[in-house]
Amino acid sequence: MSRSRSRARAFTALRNRLPVGHSMPRMFVVSSLMALAVPLSAATTTILVNTTVDSLDSDSTVTSLREAFRDIDNGAYTGQDVVITLPAGTYRLNKYMEHGDLDLTTGGLNSLTIRGASATATIIDGMGRDRIFDFQVAETINIERLAIQNGKNKGLDGLDGVWGQSVGSGNDNGASGSSVTGGGIYFSGSSTITMTQVVVRNCVAQGGDGGDGADMVPNESGSGSAGDGGWGASAQGGGVYFNAGSNITLTDCAFLNNTAQSGKGGDGGNATAGDMSYVSGGDASYGSSAQGGGVYFSQPTQLTVENCVFTGNKAVGGDGGNGGDAAHATTSSAYGGYGYSGGDATGGGIYLRGNSSADYLFKDVVISNNQAIGGKGGNGGDAWDAYSNASASTGSTGGSASGAGMYARNCALLSIVGDSRITGNLAQAGDGGVAGNAYDAGDTATASSGGDGGSASGGGLYFTNGNLHFGALVISGNRALAGNGGKGGFAKNGAANDYAGDGGDAGEAQGGAVYFSGTSLTLTNGGPTYAGNVATQGVRGLGGKAINTLSGFTGTLTDGTDGTVSSIVVDESIGSALPTVFSLVSGHAWRDVGSSANTEDSTDTNIADVLVTIRDATPRSLAKMYTDSAGLYAFDTSYVGSGTATFAKPGETPVTQTVSTVDGSDINGAGVASITITAADTDLPDIDAGYQPRAAATMSLVIVGTVTTGTTSVRIGSTEAVIVGTGYTLSVTVPPATTEVEMITTKGGATSSRIIHINPATTAGG
Repeated sequence: MSRSRSRARAFTALRNRLPVGHSMPRMFVVSSLMALAVPLSAATTTILVNTTVDSLDSDSTVTSLREAFRDIDNGAYTGQDVVITLPAGTYRLNKYMEHGDLDLTTGGLNSLTIRGASATATIIDGMGRDRIFDFQVAETINIERLAIQNGKNKGLDGLDGVWGQSVGSGNDNGASGSSVTGGGIYFSGSSTITMTQVVVRNCVAQGGDGGDGADMVPNESGSGSAGDGGWGASAQGGGVYFNAGSNITLTDCAFLNNTAQSGKGGDGGNATAGDMSYVSGGDASYGSSAQGGGVYFSQPTQLTVENCVFTGNKAVGGDGGNGGDAAHATTSSAYGGYGYSGGDATGGGIYLRGNSSADYLFKDVVISNNQAIGGKGGNGGDAWDAYSNASASTGSTGGSASGAGMYARNCALLSIVGDSRITGNLAQAGDGGVAGNAYDAGDTATASSGGDGGSASGGGLYFTNGNLHFGALVISGNRALAGNGGKGGFAKNGAANDYAGDGGDAGEAQGGAVYFSGTSLTLTNGGPTYAGNVATQGVRGLGGKAINTLSGFTGTLTDGTDGTVSSIVVDESIGSALPTVFSLVSGHAWRDVGSSANTEDSTDTNIADVLVTIRDATPRSLAKMYTDSAGLYAFDTSYVGSGTATFAKPGETPVTQTVSTVDGSDINGAGVASITITAADTDLPDIDAGYQPRAAATMSLVIVGTVTTGTTSVRIGSTEAVIVGTGYTLSVTVPPATTEVEMITTKGGATSSRIIHINPATTAGG
């Protein structure tokens, strides 16, 4: 036996006796094997990693995995076949802040093999901080007998917009997020890649969120729009991303619980900061798409996958951004910003973007319990407090979900054969966004429609463009569930008209098991066995509600479903008169009907613990106090002059009354919203503040339009009528203390609901 062979055997025996984390004696290493790089032949070098510590130093007696990659990337083994050997142990990459993932950037190797003891014994852990392997150059790469876990590749979020500055695509707009590929491993294109007995689990590729648009700051021009949101960014390959043009062979591998999560669209900024002539909320941006929760294959020239498992992986589309709100248009209109659609999710387990001239083989594979989840559509912005029109924006469409188990396109031939199973996968599309609401307009308050639900296709497999071959596999328990339509917006207190929004359409669902739109489908050995696959359409969104005060209302309430009733007019004059009331607290009229400001009227009911705030025109707070058990609040006589008084129970929205300097009396039965506070009122320690419950009253709803087709049911409370054709009067008794009633119209299974706001009547006297 030669001396060199004897020395090599001695090295091997000694190496095998060393526990992971312990180094070989420096003297032995230096004299025998030169820092653990072992030439097996003129062109082959084995690097033994002998510590699990994530170190990067000059100690030649210890070689870490990171040091092995550093030496390779520095060109130490150009032209050679390099084998990195990883003994049993968990290799935690905790130097991510200093050094990032394990990169190969220079190339020049003949081949690189990374070999562990087994997938249960050798574990490389990214600790949820960074991607693990980043192969940026084309190489021949073999990974064998190890597990990769907790890798994470997170794209940067876009910066939020800043008013008057450009951080995104223009002044005031949010910036877009950054896209990512490969949460655990990234392979460059044109490589030859073999993975054998490898587990990739719990890795994440997460695209950055879009930044929000800047809120509008009032300016000298007197009008304007808030900033738009930035785009969310895409994510591909939660576990592994294989770039284009590679030859790929996967054998005895498992891809478990990996996620590709794309970024959310940025919200539009709000235009609600102050009074301006015309205001518009900022538009949102799209949520981006997610592809390949487990793996993403991009146009491989050759692909063979045998005896592999893809389980528990997810592709999750980003939610669409919400439109910004708009308010306080003093001479014109207010427009809510647009919400934008949710991101699509394709290939929860596997995404295969094929090469139209290449054949691909999947044999004896299990593709189970993966999910493709479409993003929710963004909500439309609200609009209120407009001199003329308040127009809200529509909700946006939910993201689609396709191929929860596997999504494949552009394949010359895709064969799924042998003892293969596609089971229990879920394609769940996103719901449509909720429409914006519109209220308090000098002319018309126009709400908008809810967003449509996203479509779901191919719970198990989605295949398009190419030829598909099925053997005798099992396809069972897969689901394609479409998204629900978003709710329509409500419209309230338009002086002329209120137009509520329709609910969004339900999403469509196709192919609980398989969605196929390819060129040909070939079945051998009897083809698949199908069982328990489901495709379920979404539910249409509820129509919006038109909310109107009855007193003096003469406009038209349009129905919230498509064409159920051409018009419904609420005519207060036909029923009992309902006097005007200027404010409500806890659902009761805040009103005093007597003539004495400092004597509680016998017909009033007290409201205790109501916060009373007196404000001047700036509006600066002058005084705050709470009503006592008798419903009284005391003033210091220094608080004089014109202003407003707001009233609110804890947790409720304040309501406002006028504070007048006109010396006079208590709030009277005619509804004059005036409270007298003058310097002469030195003997006026309290103002009474009670309310009177309203007696039962009868009102009438008159259907003056034409029912377009069929029969429509109209119901308020327990009173219901069925109307056909033209003209119908429905008399309704409104119970005491009721401030709102809901009117429901139904036709052909479609239901629309609107709220009618009733002013609680009071009685004169005191």
